[in-house]
Amino acid sequence: MHFESEDQIISKLKELLEKDPEILNKPINLTKDTLLHYTAYHKKARLTTFLIEKGANKNAENTFNLKPRDVVVADPNNQDKELVESMLKILS
Repeated sequence: MHFESEDQIISKLKELLEKDPEILNKPINLTKDTLLHYTAYHKKARLTTFLIEKGANKNAENTFNLKPRDVVVADPNNQDKELVESMLKILS
């Protein structure tokens, strides 16, 4: 999905959520990140907003007790302060 547009990803997510709404808050890797952790870490504001609108748990914690908003600031590659602030606002 890395090379797909956000519209294509949202379309696929809608299909997946129709089949299994539980995937919204299920862990997607060994550190128990959710889809929301993933989109937050990668600063995908539109995808993050979509997941929240669909009911993603903004307070889900991964193995390291990090919530999606925590992974936004934990990223050592944070260069764009405005984007980080925007993501934190979306996740608050």
